[in-house]
Amino acid sequence: LIRSMALKQGPGAEAALGTKVLSEKYGGKDFAMHIKGLELPGYDPRGSWAMGIAYASAPRGGCHMTAYPIAEEAWGKRDPFTFEGKAQLVADMQNAQFAKFSMGVCDFWPISSSTLGRMFEVTYGGNWPAEKVDQAGERIFNLQRVYNIMAGFDAASDTLPRRLFTELLKAGPPMDRPMTEEAFKACMLEYYGIRGWTADGKPTVEKLGSLDMEPELIERYRKTAGL
Repeated sequence: LIRSMALKQGPGAEAALGTKVLSEKYGGKDFAMHIKGLELPGYDPRGSWAMGIAYASAPRGGCHMTAYPIAEEAWGKRDPFTFEGKAQLVADMQNAQFAKFSMGVCDFWPISSSTLGRMFEVTYGGNWPAEKVDQAGERIFNLQRVYNIMAGFDAASDTLPRRLFTELLKAGPPMDRPMTEEAFKACMLEYYGIRGWTADGKPTVEKLGSLDMEPELIERYRKTAGL
């Protein structure tokens, strides 16, 4: 099957289209494990609620690269079974990550924004404190959000597979502390507010202007987004 998927031959031709397409064609949307068409990686949000916010808000869907808040929960002292403080945590991590990605730094290197800024200063000159580095990442993240909105994605796309709210894990602490859809949606609204977006997940014109985006892009986005 794997070979036929790679070559798009026989039964693999359809299987290669992914979970989203197959579930829409044959049924199974309620149990299909994907976000925005991208299948989930190896970190179940029921055991790390912050990862649920990271997955749902990621530009390309179920991606663990845009933020890795599970590190704060698994190796830090944060409670993994609450949304308290998680919207801010995810937004901060995403900003730092996108700045890091723009410099081509390996993600396995847990480098701080201040160190990234120092590297940039040594290479290109100028003054790059951590706050400026994170703002660059925030600009990149918002630019990707603008692209997604113009491509037809919206707040309804920022969700998790329904079974994560309705099915409990068969072992482990999450059995006693289920993640509810209501609490998840409330945290997503908090996340939008932190981002400076509307309640339906659209970056505001004012927010994009504060990030020094091109006026022509902002105007084109404004018309498409209906702002």
